[in-house]
Amino acid sequence: MRRVFIKGTPPADWVAEAEEVTTQLRAATSAAKRAEVVEANEKLWRDDRIRNWLLGQFYDKCWYTEAHESVSAIHVDHYRPKTRAKDLNSNEREGYWWLAFDWHNYRICGQLINVKKQDVFPIAQGKCASPNDPVSLRLEAPLLIDPITNQARLIGGVS
Repeated sequence: MRRVFIKGTPPADWVAEAEEVTTQLRAATSAAKRAEVVEANEKLWRDDRIRNWLLGQFYDKCWYTEAHESVSAIHVDHYRPKTRAKDLNSNEREGYWWLAFDWHNYRICGQLINVKKQDVFPIAQGKCASPNDPVSLRLEAPLLIDPITNQARLIGGVS
């Protein structure tokens, strides 16, 4: 796995829409209301503006496998799952709903890998990130290697 280096930022109009939806999401008073906001706006992470920008960051390849997807679709994956997260034993916990429209949480992923990954997001012992504590994301220790971090050097010996 090679590290993906992000250059620049997504189109400003897309970012503005995503920030507006995130404001709505944070204002939702229950998990059910948050789920409604996410579902009503899922077209936003499927939008060609963000998808094409993300594809251009790594030469139209899957960020996890480095493969050009010629047989199936390319997905915009939520590195940290948005609605629920499962550990390696399929135990569920709340997902990272506050990151549903945050492009920093997006990875380009081949359909097969994304379908296989589903909501699996195990973390090492410790606390899970919290929506009200931005530092908690940096302190969390995911077991899934993130292609935009230096962890990518752990696979394939390439940094």
